[in-house]
Amino acid sequence: MKIVNMTALSIPDVARLEAECFPHPWQQDSIEECFQNPAYYFFVAKDDGNNVVGYIATYIVRDEAFVENVCVTESARRQGIGRALVERAIENCKANGASFLSLEVRRSNTAAIGLYTAFDFEIEGTRKKYYSDPEEDALIMTCHFEQAKMWTPFGDAEFGSCDETAVSVVEDGKKVLSNVIASSLEEHILYGGVVPEIASRRHAECIEQVTKQALKDAGCELSDIDAIAVTAAPGLIGALLVGVNFAKGLSLKTGIPLVPVHHLRSHIAANYVTQPDLKPPFLALVASGGHSHIVEVKSYTEYKVIGQTRDDAAGECMDKTARVLGLPYPGGKNMDAVSQDGDPHAFQTPHPHVDGSPYDFSFSGLKTYVINTVHHM
Repeated sequence: MKIVNMTALSIPDVARLEAECFPHPWQQDSIEECFQNPAYYFFVAKDDGNNVVGYIATYIVRDEAFVENVCVTESARRQGIGRALVERAIENCKANGASFLSLEVRRSNTAAIGLYTAFDFEIEGTRKKYYSDPEEDALIMTCHFEQAKMWTPFGDAEFGSCDETAVSVVEDGKKVLSNVIASSLEEHILYGGVVPEIASRRHAECIEQVTKQALKDAGCELSDIDAIAVTAAPGLIGALLVGVNFAKGLSLKTGIPLVPVHHLRSHIAANYVTQPDLKPPFLALVASGGHSHIVEVKSYTEYKVIGQTRDDAAGECMDKTARVLGLPYPGGKNMDAVSQDGDPHAFQTPHPHVDGSPYDFSFSGLKTYVINTVHHM
């Protein structure tokens, strides 16, 4: 028997289980709709013949998780399958930042209540006449998780960050216990910008030692880690592959859940570390090397891009402009240093906007203006 992530091919099997186990089952179209919802997580139990014999569905909203349904076919019961499904769901909820997992269970279902109690679920209330056929109250049971420690390797890959290999140990999503960085910036300065092949090789050389140091600085072992998060996209493919494959290897060896992290979303989420009182909704500006976005953060998991660059990003514009001016890489830092003694009114530079798109912007015209001005001086 094995517990695996459910695929679309298993939806008919789950519908069959629902019809077998419940008087008012989920219909297949409802299961398909929930399966396509990113807030839902489905896991199925398969026997040695690869037949689906059980499943569990949970959904996570912010830091709150709920069991939608769990069932095991009658012929496969009393074999520990239900326990394995609940255990896998709990691991997934922790890995996705949930602080608790809640569910309803029939008051008369002593076997299920015993199973949930074994996982430290506690009765927190009652829903009167929640069930029908037969009519019965539901007990509300909740499992509160301890603060989780998450090991976070960043094989980061965007201009200002792809020259760094960083590993952090983070507790409860906001408390940084350690943060170790290895930089190859000095090598890239020789070439006036990041060389992807060099960046990838330095990641491969450094990531193991950086990881060990991060664990040491946090005062913990790899066995203390509850989830491994790794930058998966977007970025330079070589740098990303190093971090992702290293994290996948650790996850496979240890059984620790692996969480892929979106690079730009993580830039926004980093504000929760530096500003603990920050809560959505708010407006965020992402200015990261090759990316420039204005993002409406509606919730912890819902984002809407309302403006972005149509060509060069701000970081790219600064690096290319600095090169023309004879300033070393990274351009933004060095341009800022020399601008302290400059005249802000000496030149009339173009405004980086896009006609018809008030929240989008373009930096290519600004870059071209600087290049032409320097060439005609």
